[in-house]
Amino acid sequence: MKNVIVIGNFNYSGGPYDGSATKTRNIYSYLQTNLPKDKYYVTFFNYENWSKHVLRFLFGFRKAIKKNEIFVVIPYSFKFFYYSMKRLLKNKRKKGIRVFYPVTGSWMLDCVMNSKSTVELMNSMDGFLCETHGLCEKMGACGCKNIFYSPVFSLRTPLSKEMVNNDISRLSSTDETKICTFSRVCKNKGISLACQAVLSINSKRSAIKKISLDIFGKLDPEYKAELDSFVSQSDGSIRYLGIIDDSKVVTTLSKYNFCVFASYFKWECFPASVLESFMAGTPVIASSWLYNPEIVTDGSTGLIFQSEDEKDLEQKIEWAIDNKERMLEMRQKCVIEAIRFAPEKSLEPLRALIVSGDKVGQ
Repeated sequence: MKNVIVIGNFNYSGGPYDGSATKTRNIYSYLQTNLPKDKYYVTFFNYENWSKHVLRFLFGFRKAIKKNEIFVVIPYSFKFFYYSMKRLLKNKRKKGIRVFYPVTGSWMLDCVMNSKSTVELMNSMDGFLCETHGLCEKMGACGCKNIFYSPVFSLRTPLSKEMVNNDISRLSSTDETKICTFSRVCKNKGISLACQAVLSINSKRSAIKKISLDIFGKLDPEYKAELDSFVSQSDGSIRYLGIIDDSKVVTTLSKYNFCVFASYFKWECFPASVLESFMAGTPVIASSWLYNPEIVTDGSTGLIFQSEDEKDLEQKIEWAIDNKERMLEMRQKCVIEAIRFAPEKSLEPLRALIVSGDKVGQ
């Protein structure tokens, strides 16, 4: 029996998850279910708020190193990454433990571009799993080895073909255009761009043809005043609706004609919110930022606009309104695309690495 431990931020203190906490919990759940129970015992170590409880963290981490042979580590900061990897790799040489790192976002790219010692540290691991092909290529160009493609996944269930057809019938029977955003609610996630585009479009339309924008996600307190300003200017067409109930994410997103993902966040990679929009059959109008064009196929599962260009976003939204049938045709393609990122497909490289010890290809 081999002991496998998932080390990450499980967010057990409550509150909405970020991408790292969601991925950590989902990987733990998947490995518990899909590793042979007669050969592997899967447990976890939650380092949430570790900097506030340093002694407790150090004791727990050392205990984890003594008891386990296989480590799946999901750090969310370089400080934690550096400390944990140094400790683990020191014991790797002594005990022959194995270490895997499913990365969240693309922040590690900055670290390896600026530090040869970080590259060496990365290359001591048994597997570094990236969410996009583009990130795999960039990490490889920096000298990193043992890189594997393992895209974002969701444990939610995509809509059935019949349910998508029902949504197509419902949306085609009305002239109303409903748009949403689904991400953290802050400036670098492109929320202001979406609001500005909607205000501009509605200024040119009659009252009965105005479009609506519903904003979902955790609100950054520093962004609240700016968001309130957009809402007050919108005459009811822009609403902040908070965090979607976890059990209703897919059905809620399915109510919208399309979702706008205008992010220019520095460390964006493969946003789970885009995947879950696809699961709802909802096309995505996404910025050209970083890896978005790898995820959203322009003209098939959504549209791509020039990053940080409000006018281009406005034009793409107007095109989507004027070409409603084309957008409705995308809905079944979105669900088909979402199925490509089922957990058993996205996490197969990690499962295979753990079970066989052999390296699987990018």
